[in-house]
Amino acid sequence: MNPNEIISKNKNLLFTKQLLTIITEKPELLDNDLIKLETEMFPDFSLEEFTDCVRALNKRRVIDFESDEDIYSLSGGGDNFIWVNVEKEKLNKYIQLANDDFLGIDLKNSKKIIDILSAINSLISSNLKKNKEIKIYNLKKIDKEVLEWIADFTGLVGIGYELSADFDTDELGRSVAVGAGEFPETIKRIDIDNLKKLYEKLKKGLVEPTAKQIKLINFKNTIEWRCVKCSRFLDKLTNKEQIENYLVDFIIKKYKICHKCRKRNYFEVNKNGKIVFLMLSENNKKI
Repeated sequence: MNPNEIISKNKNLLFTKQLLTIITEKPELLDNDLIKLETEMFPDFSLEEFTDCVRALNKRRVIDFESDEDIYSLSGGGDNFIWVNVEKEKLNKYIQLANDDFLGIDLKNSKKIIDILSAINSLISSNLKKNKEIKIYNLKKIDKEVLEWIADFTGLVGIGYELSADFDTDELGRSVAVGAGEFPETIKRIDIDNLKKLYEKLKKGLVEPTAKQIKLINFKNTIEWRCVKCSRFLDKLTNKEQIENYLVDFIIKKYKICHKCRKRNYFEVNKNGKIVFLMLSENNKKI
């Protein structure tokens, strides 16, 4: 997989790079870190994309809105600009994370990895059709904060925000939001192919600590996986990729359930390349 393939799809990253170029080449546009971002400054972005990008960067504290209500006027179609506070250091940090192979994720943080992989699985299996939207609450095993993290740092997911606001006209005749608020409501776009590639990339990083042990596994002889409790046949283990997939499943707490005794089985690979078959106890502890 070309590592730049996913990155090239990240509109938030492209927007951030363009913003960095703008304030570097035209510092006169800044007034004590305050700048008026206009849609015409980003000709490759639609108004919707422009709005999505500034919202994402604000949520990640890369930029700060001069007024929180401005985003509501922008998303409501009242304005085609927004005032933001911006610093080169924050832009560069975001670019660094978004360009990172693992998007700045600490692979030792198993809880976050579990949440992210589970969310990606849910998104991939969502069956989102073109020009259709999915209510977020209809997606299983997905946390809104994790979903927004994936959207903000990869640009592979488009989130529709529900706007709750009253609009009024100010002294200049502009439509402005009054008492506005918004929250993630729908999934409006999913790049399934690149999400799958991201999943594979994260998976590879996740099993890297056991890569040496996996290489030592002898697949010349048939390896039958049987239930630890009742010895019922579960699967035939034949290759490295299959082992990696199962290990990732176990990390996200997806175990092999025996159809006879209903025990949840899993395995580990020891330092000598030997597969050790195990199962969960009644209180879901590994034994």
